[in-house]
Amino acid sequence: MLHLGYPLYFVTIIGLWKVLGSIALVAPRLPRLKEWAYAGIFFNMTGAAASHWVRGDAAWHVIVTLAFAALAVASWALRPPSRTLGKVADEMRSAVSLAPETLLGDPA
Repeated sequence: MLHLGYPLYFVTIIGLWKVLGSIALVAPRLPRLKEWAYAGIFFNMTGAAASHWVRGDAAWHVIVTLAFAALAVASWALRPPSRTLGKVADEMRSAVSLAPETLLGDPA
């Protein structure tokens, strides 16, 4: 981490967030938290790739971290529809909304 220009305490901070993000991804339900965890993984990996590139590290450092970022995007994109925010939002919207005929009575 010092080679990349980050202080040593940054390892603790990033490590804690990685553990919490991993827990969020395997925990049942919590779709919005999972969205944030996927975003965090993507930001972490692309930031690591940029840090390695700027410091002039070997190309494999950049390639590997970008590959992990791509895996995070693939995992996010290929998750089941039941675990997406769109599905959850639709279910919540339908649960709380009332049909117009319920409010106005049946027009027939």
